[in-house]
Amino acid sequence: MSIAVIGLIAFQWYWINSVISGNKDRFQRDVMTSLFKVAEKLERREALTFVDKKLRQSNTNSKINTAAILKRQFSAPSTVSGGGSIVSFQDSIDGLGTFNFSMEIMTQTYGNAPIRKTDYPFSSPNEIVQMDPAILSIFGNYLDSLGISLPIHNFDQALKKVSNKSNMMMTLLEEMMHPQIKLVNRLDLVQLDSLLKFELAQKSIYLDYDYAVFEPLSGQLVGINDPLAKDQVLKTDFKTNLFPNDLLGEPSLLLINFPEQKKYLLEKILLTLSSSALLVLLILACFGYAVYIIVRQKNISLMKTDFINNMTHEFKTPIATIGLAVEALLDKEISQNIDMKMKYLGIIGEENKRLSSQVSHVLQMAQIDRKELKLALTTIDVHEIIRQAVEKISIQIENKSGYLNLALNAHHYTIKGDQGHMLGVLLNLLDNAIKYSQDAPNIIIRTQERFETLVLSIKDHGIGMSKEAQRNIFQKFYRVSTGDLHDVKGFGLGLSYAKEIIGLFHGTIEVESDLNKGTNFIIKLPLTHE
Repeated sequence: MSIAVIGLIAFQWYWINSVISGNKDRFQRDVMTSLFKVAEKLERREALTFVDKKLRQSNTNSKINTAAILKRQFSAPSTVSGGGSIVSFQDSIDGLGTFNFSMEIMTQTYGNAPIRKTDYPFSSPNEIVQMDPAILSIFGNYLDSLGISLPIHNFDQALKKVSNKSNMMMTLLEEMMHPQIKLVNRLDLVQLDSLLKFELAQKSIYLDYDYAVFEPLSGQLVGINDPLAKDQVLKTDFKTNLFPNDLLGEPSLLLINFPEQKKYLLEKILLTLSSSALLVLLILACFGYAVYIIVRQKNISLMKTDFINNMTHEFKTPIATIGLAVEALLDKEISQNIDMKMKYLGIIGEENKRLSSQVSHVLQMAQIDRKELKLALTTIDVHEIIRQAVEKISIQIENKSGYLNLALNAHHYTIKGDQGHMLGVLLNLLDNAIKYSQDAPNIIIRTQERFETLVLSIKDHGIGMSKEAQRNIFQKFYRVSTGDLHDVKGFGLGLSYAKEIIGLFHGTIEVESDLNKGTNFIIKLPLTHE
């Protein structure tokens, strides 16, 4: 069972760690994706704003549709048919930033002659002007698709405008690839914050964050939303390049930090973690309770077995004694001797009282267990009951050459209780003090008052008991071990009986003991002044 429980807990721990690790990786991936998109959108917006500004400046008086030109910068080839020819146009910007325009004409000859393919790279206006009129007509249609509406004889002017547009685009590209303005002037922190919130929200991340723009070569912060969070932001693992397509200029980083990242990740698995912990605790509680019950039942079984053995021994001795006395009385010689007859009858009477007392103890505990014990509660004099107990026990003490001292210091000593049961409790405690004293018993009975409470202590100088014994001494059937010696008689019911009776009197009983130094039983009972 222990191995199974430990294995289950280990598996749960591994699984929870895996979930935490997975959530952490997913969170990092989502944040980095959001940063990449923010950087991409910033660069795209800067490019569009820059191009729009430049084109507006250079084309104030131009009839050319700027938007149409921009849309066709990287368009697919356009194909136009006419006059038995197929003409393909291609405009593009090569890797060196040069604007290129070319035409490819495919003419179908008569018969089975192959198709003739002619390339016309656009290098000068004169070449186009000298083309076949049909080709010029097709080129006119191409200009119309660009939004350029010119008479057929103004192709030279159109080609010059296209050439000028090519030069302008090259200038724009060069300026965008080699920005001359400082990074701080290229950034709008309000726009940056808005983009961050939007992209994080797309990934369902609604956490407070701190961000900054940092130039790693100079070690300079270009912008930060919260200067107090500078140290945490600079240590963050979430960073990406801003304007990564700049050819020149110092590189810059966009940094972002989430102060409550750990709390956020824990909240993500809070339900899983709490339910798993609850189930594990429930299993541990059930396991612990099962082990406790098993051990307790085992101990009870051992104590009951010990109780039965002791009870058999305790009953067997007086029964055997009574049997021997009866056999002696049946002898004619003894029966005729009055002195011998009275002696054996006295033995039978004493053993009968002993049996009755033992049976009474067992029956009393059974009544207490069934809550059927009837108490005759009256105002009783504890000092008087102590003297009665001492009188009854004095013969045993004298037989062992012991001493019993009284220190009855209490000024008030009346309580609400049952006189017979109170006497039984004191006799049990005194009997234990005598039985567990190896040498001559030395017992002190002391009373005193403490805040309307009568404190009664019975102290001996016997063998004492261990801490474990002190924890179990008031359990039914429990008896303190005396090693290999079995000279201490009893059922293990006396102290359990004492605790139950004192409890019914609304008092408490405690024990203080050290091995080989003796034991002190302390009874505390509420005083009554009736």
